[in-house]
This record gives sequence, structure tokens and C-alpha cells, in this order.
Amino acid sequence: MLRWCIPLLLIYMAFFSSIPIITAHEGPASQIHTLDHALTKMPHDASALQKRGTLHLEDQNWPAAQKDFSAALDLSPDNTDAACGLAIALIGQEKLEQAATLIQQILNKHPHHIRALNAQADIHLAAKRYEQAAACYGRLLSLTDTHRPDDYLQHAAALRAAGKAHFPAALKTLDKGIKKLGPLYVLVERAVDLELTLGHQKNALTRILGFEQTAAPSFRWPLWRAEIHESMGAMQDAQQSYQEALTTFSTLPTKRQNLPLFITYKTKIMTGLQRTL
Repeated sequence: MLRWCIPLLLIYMAFFSSIPIITAHEGPASQIHTLDHALTKMPHDASALQKRGTLHLEDQNWPAAQKDFSAALDLSPDNTDAACGLAIALIGQEKLEQAATLIQQILNKHPHHIRALNAQADIHLAAKRYEQAAACYGRLLSLTDTHRPDDYLQHAAALRAAGKAHFPAALKTLDKGIKKLGPLYVLVERAVDLELTLGHQKNALTRILGFEQTAAPSFRWPLWRAEIHESMGAMQDAQQSYQEALTTFSTLPTKRQNLPLFITYKTKIMTGLQRTL
């Protein structure tokens, strides 16, 4: 279930991307230092305060971000970007009621404000109001022509968290993402996981086989299939898939095969073969 969680950082990445930071090659600490110096000379520069607040969000320094966005709003009360940044800082500190009030004020004036709707969904998610969060994420998908897999993932994650009755809707959302963005591994993996949770092993296998037609060759795909076949009691198919995984694994450079993670994969393949002989 943990891999279905969407970190708060992903939810406000879109917020970062539209706000210009000083220079691309500077790290956050260096940029904050530059802005600190600039703000000592011009303490009422709302734009600089907002930029520094955004950098504090990136560092998850919620109190510092709250202070900067609050100051920016005092100087520019109609700045919805600063208001959204303040809401995110409040959410990070679990001050959900304050964040909700602020976001609702934005939405009263701008009902289709994308960042505000995203923050509202995150408030519901943090408060474990999963159905409301799913409804907000669904609305966001209907309002935007998104090409970000995270938008589909967070909607599906909220639907899954809302309970088993919502699993088919979560699958539908993932399939929309796959149709629009192509068979990205992260979307297919979530869909396969849902199919398995629902007990639809054959559907899961069909999804994996479809994914393999477009994905780069990897031992992971036949290993994936082998484990599902084995769970179904189809030992001959499982053995064949484990053998296929081992053959593909053996083509990797020796140095890579000896990495700890890959040793774990090989052990999994070998023990699977032994079980299915």
C-alpha cells in the first residue's frame, strides 16, 4: 500500500515549475542565500519573498515558507500563487483547517484555479477524506490536458484508499493515463497491482504481456509473470517464465549482476525455479 502513496512533494511540483528561480545552476541553499541578501536591501519585494518561499517548500522548511508567503500576501493580497504556497506550507505542518479556509477563499473567486484545487485535494487526502480527495483529483483531470503521470497516479491512489468499491474506478483512471501517455511502467505497475488485489490474475498477465511488447527487454517482466503464474498454481508456466527471466538476467554485465539489488533478484529467480521444478 505504501507505494500507492503520493508524497506531498509531488503534489506541489507543478507549483515549483511555473515560478522562476534565480539561476538553473544554483542549488536551493545558494538561491536562498542570494534572496536573503536581496531582501535585506528590498524587504518589501513580494516577488523575491514568493521565490524564497518556494525554495523553502522545496526544502520542506514549512515554517520558513509560511513566513515568506504570508509576507508576500501582506504586500500583494490578490496573489493567488502566494496564497497556494502558504496553503501548502500549512498542510506540511498539518494545519489543515487554516489551509482549507485559505484555499476555499481562492476557489470562491476562482472556481477552476488548478493549484487551489490540487491543494484542496491534498487537504482531503491528509485528513483521510479519500472520496472527497478522489473527487477533487478527478475534477482536476477533467479541467486539464495533463501529460503528467502523477496526476493519474494521485487520482488512482485516492480512489484505492477510498475502499475496494472504488478499485474499478481507479483502474479506469490508470487506463486513461496509459491511453494518453502510453504504457508507462509506473502506470502499468499500479494497474497490475490492482488487478492482483482484485484476484484478476489473468487480467494482470494480459497487462504485463501488453507492456512487454513496447518495453525494453528486462528480466523483471518474465519474473513478474512467473510469480503470478506460481500464485495461480500454473507451475509449468511459472517455471518457463523463471527460466526466461534467468536467461535475460544472464545477459547483464557481470558488474551489474553483482550489485546487491541484482543479487537479490537473481536469488528470487533461482529459488522460484527450484520451487517449480
